[in-house]
Amino acid sequence: EGNLDLENEMTDTQGDAKDWEIAVQGTADIDEMEEITVCGGTLEEEYAANITEALNKAQSYLKAVTVNPTIATIGGEWSVLALARNGNLDTSVKAKYLTNVYHTLDETNGILSTNKYTEYERVAMALTAIGENPKNIYGYDILKPLADYKKVKKQGINGSIFALIALDSNNYEMP
Repeated sequence: EGNLDLENEMTDTQGDAKDWEIAVQGTADIDEMEEITVCGGTLEEEYAANITEALNKAQSYLKAVTVNPTIATIGGEWSVLALARNGNLDTSVKAKYLTNVYHTLDETNGILSTNKYTEYERVAMALTAIGENPKNIYGYDILKPLADYKKVKKQGINGSIFALIALDSNNYEMP
């Protein structure tokens, strides 16, 4: 019994350093192990720290580049959604996004696309993430087009999958 550090040195429970030759054969189900210690912390803590660091870097990047989000795949809903769900969407950026959504809906009479219904799905998910109701955004129901399954599935499986995700994002009923 002991702890393995990154230099393949193992210490026994009394703290005495020992060199070990480690051979791994087969697989092990980590869920069955009580605890794996890595560099003074558990493997779970190590992964959590790495994930947290990566998430913080991604969030910092998104905050820096998402200053005027529009209805768009890049620099739009995915960025708004990621920032909002992690509590990092500035109120000024949220206001700009909502203004841009309003202008787009106004200019297009609420028609985001006649072919790509993932446009509606993406906007619905982003609006839900920022606490807005996609069923009534400036008088438009962004979820309503999702009831047209023939058009939803026009983009293949992605159209159908994202329709379900959008509806599930706040347990919305099928329009």
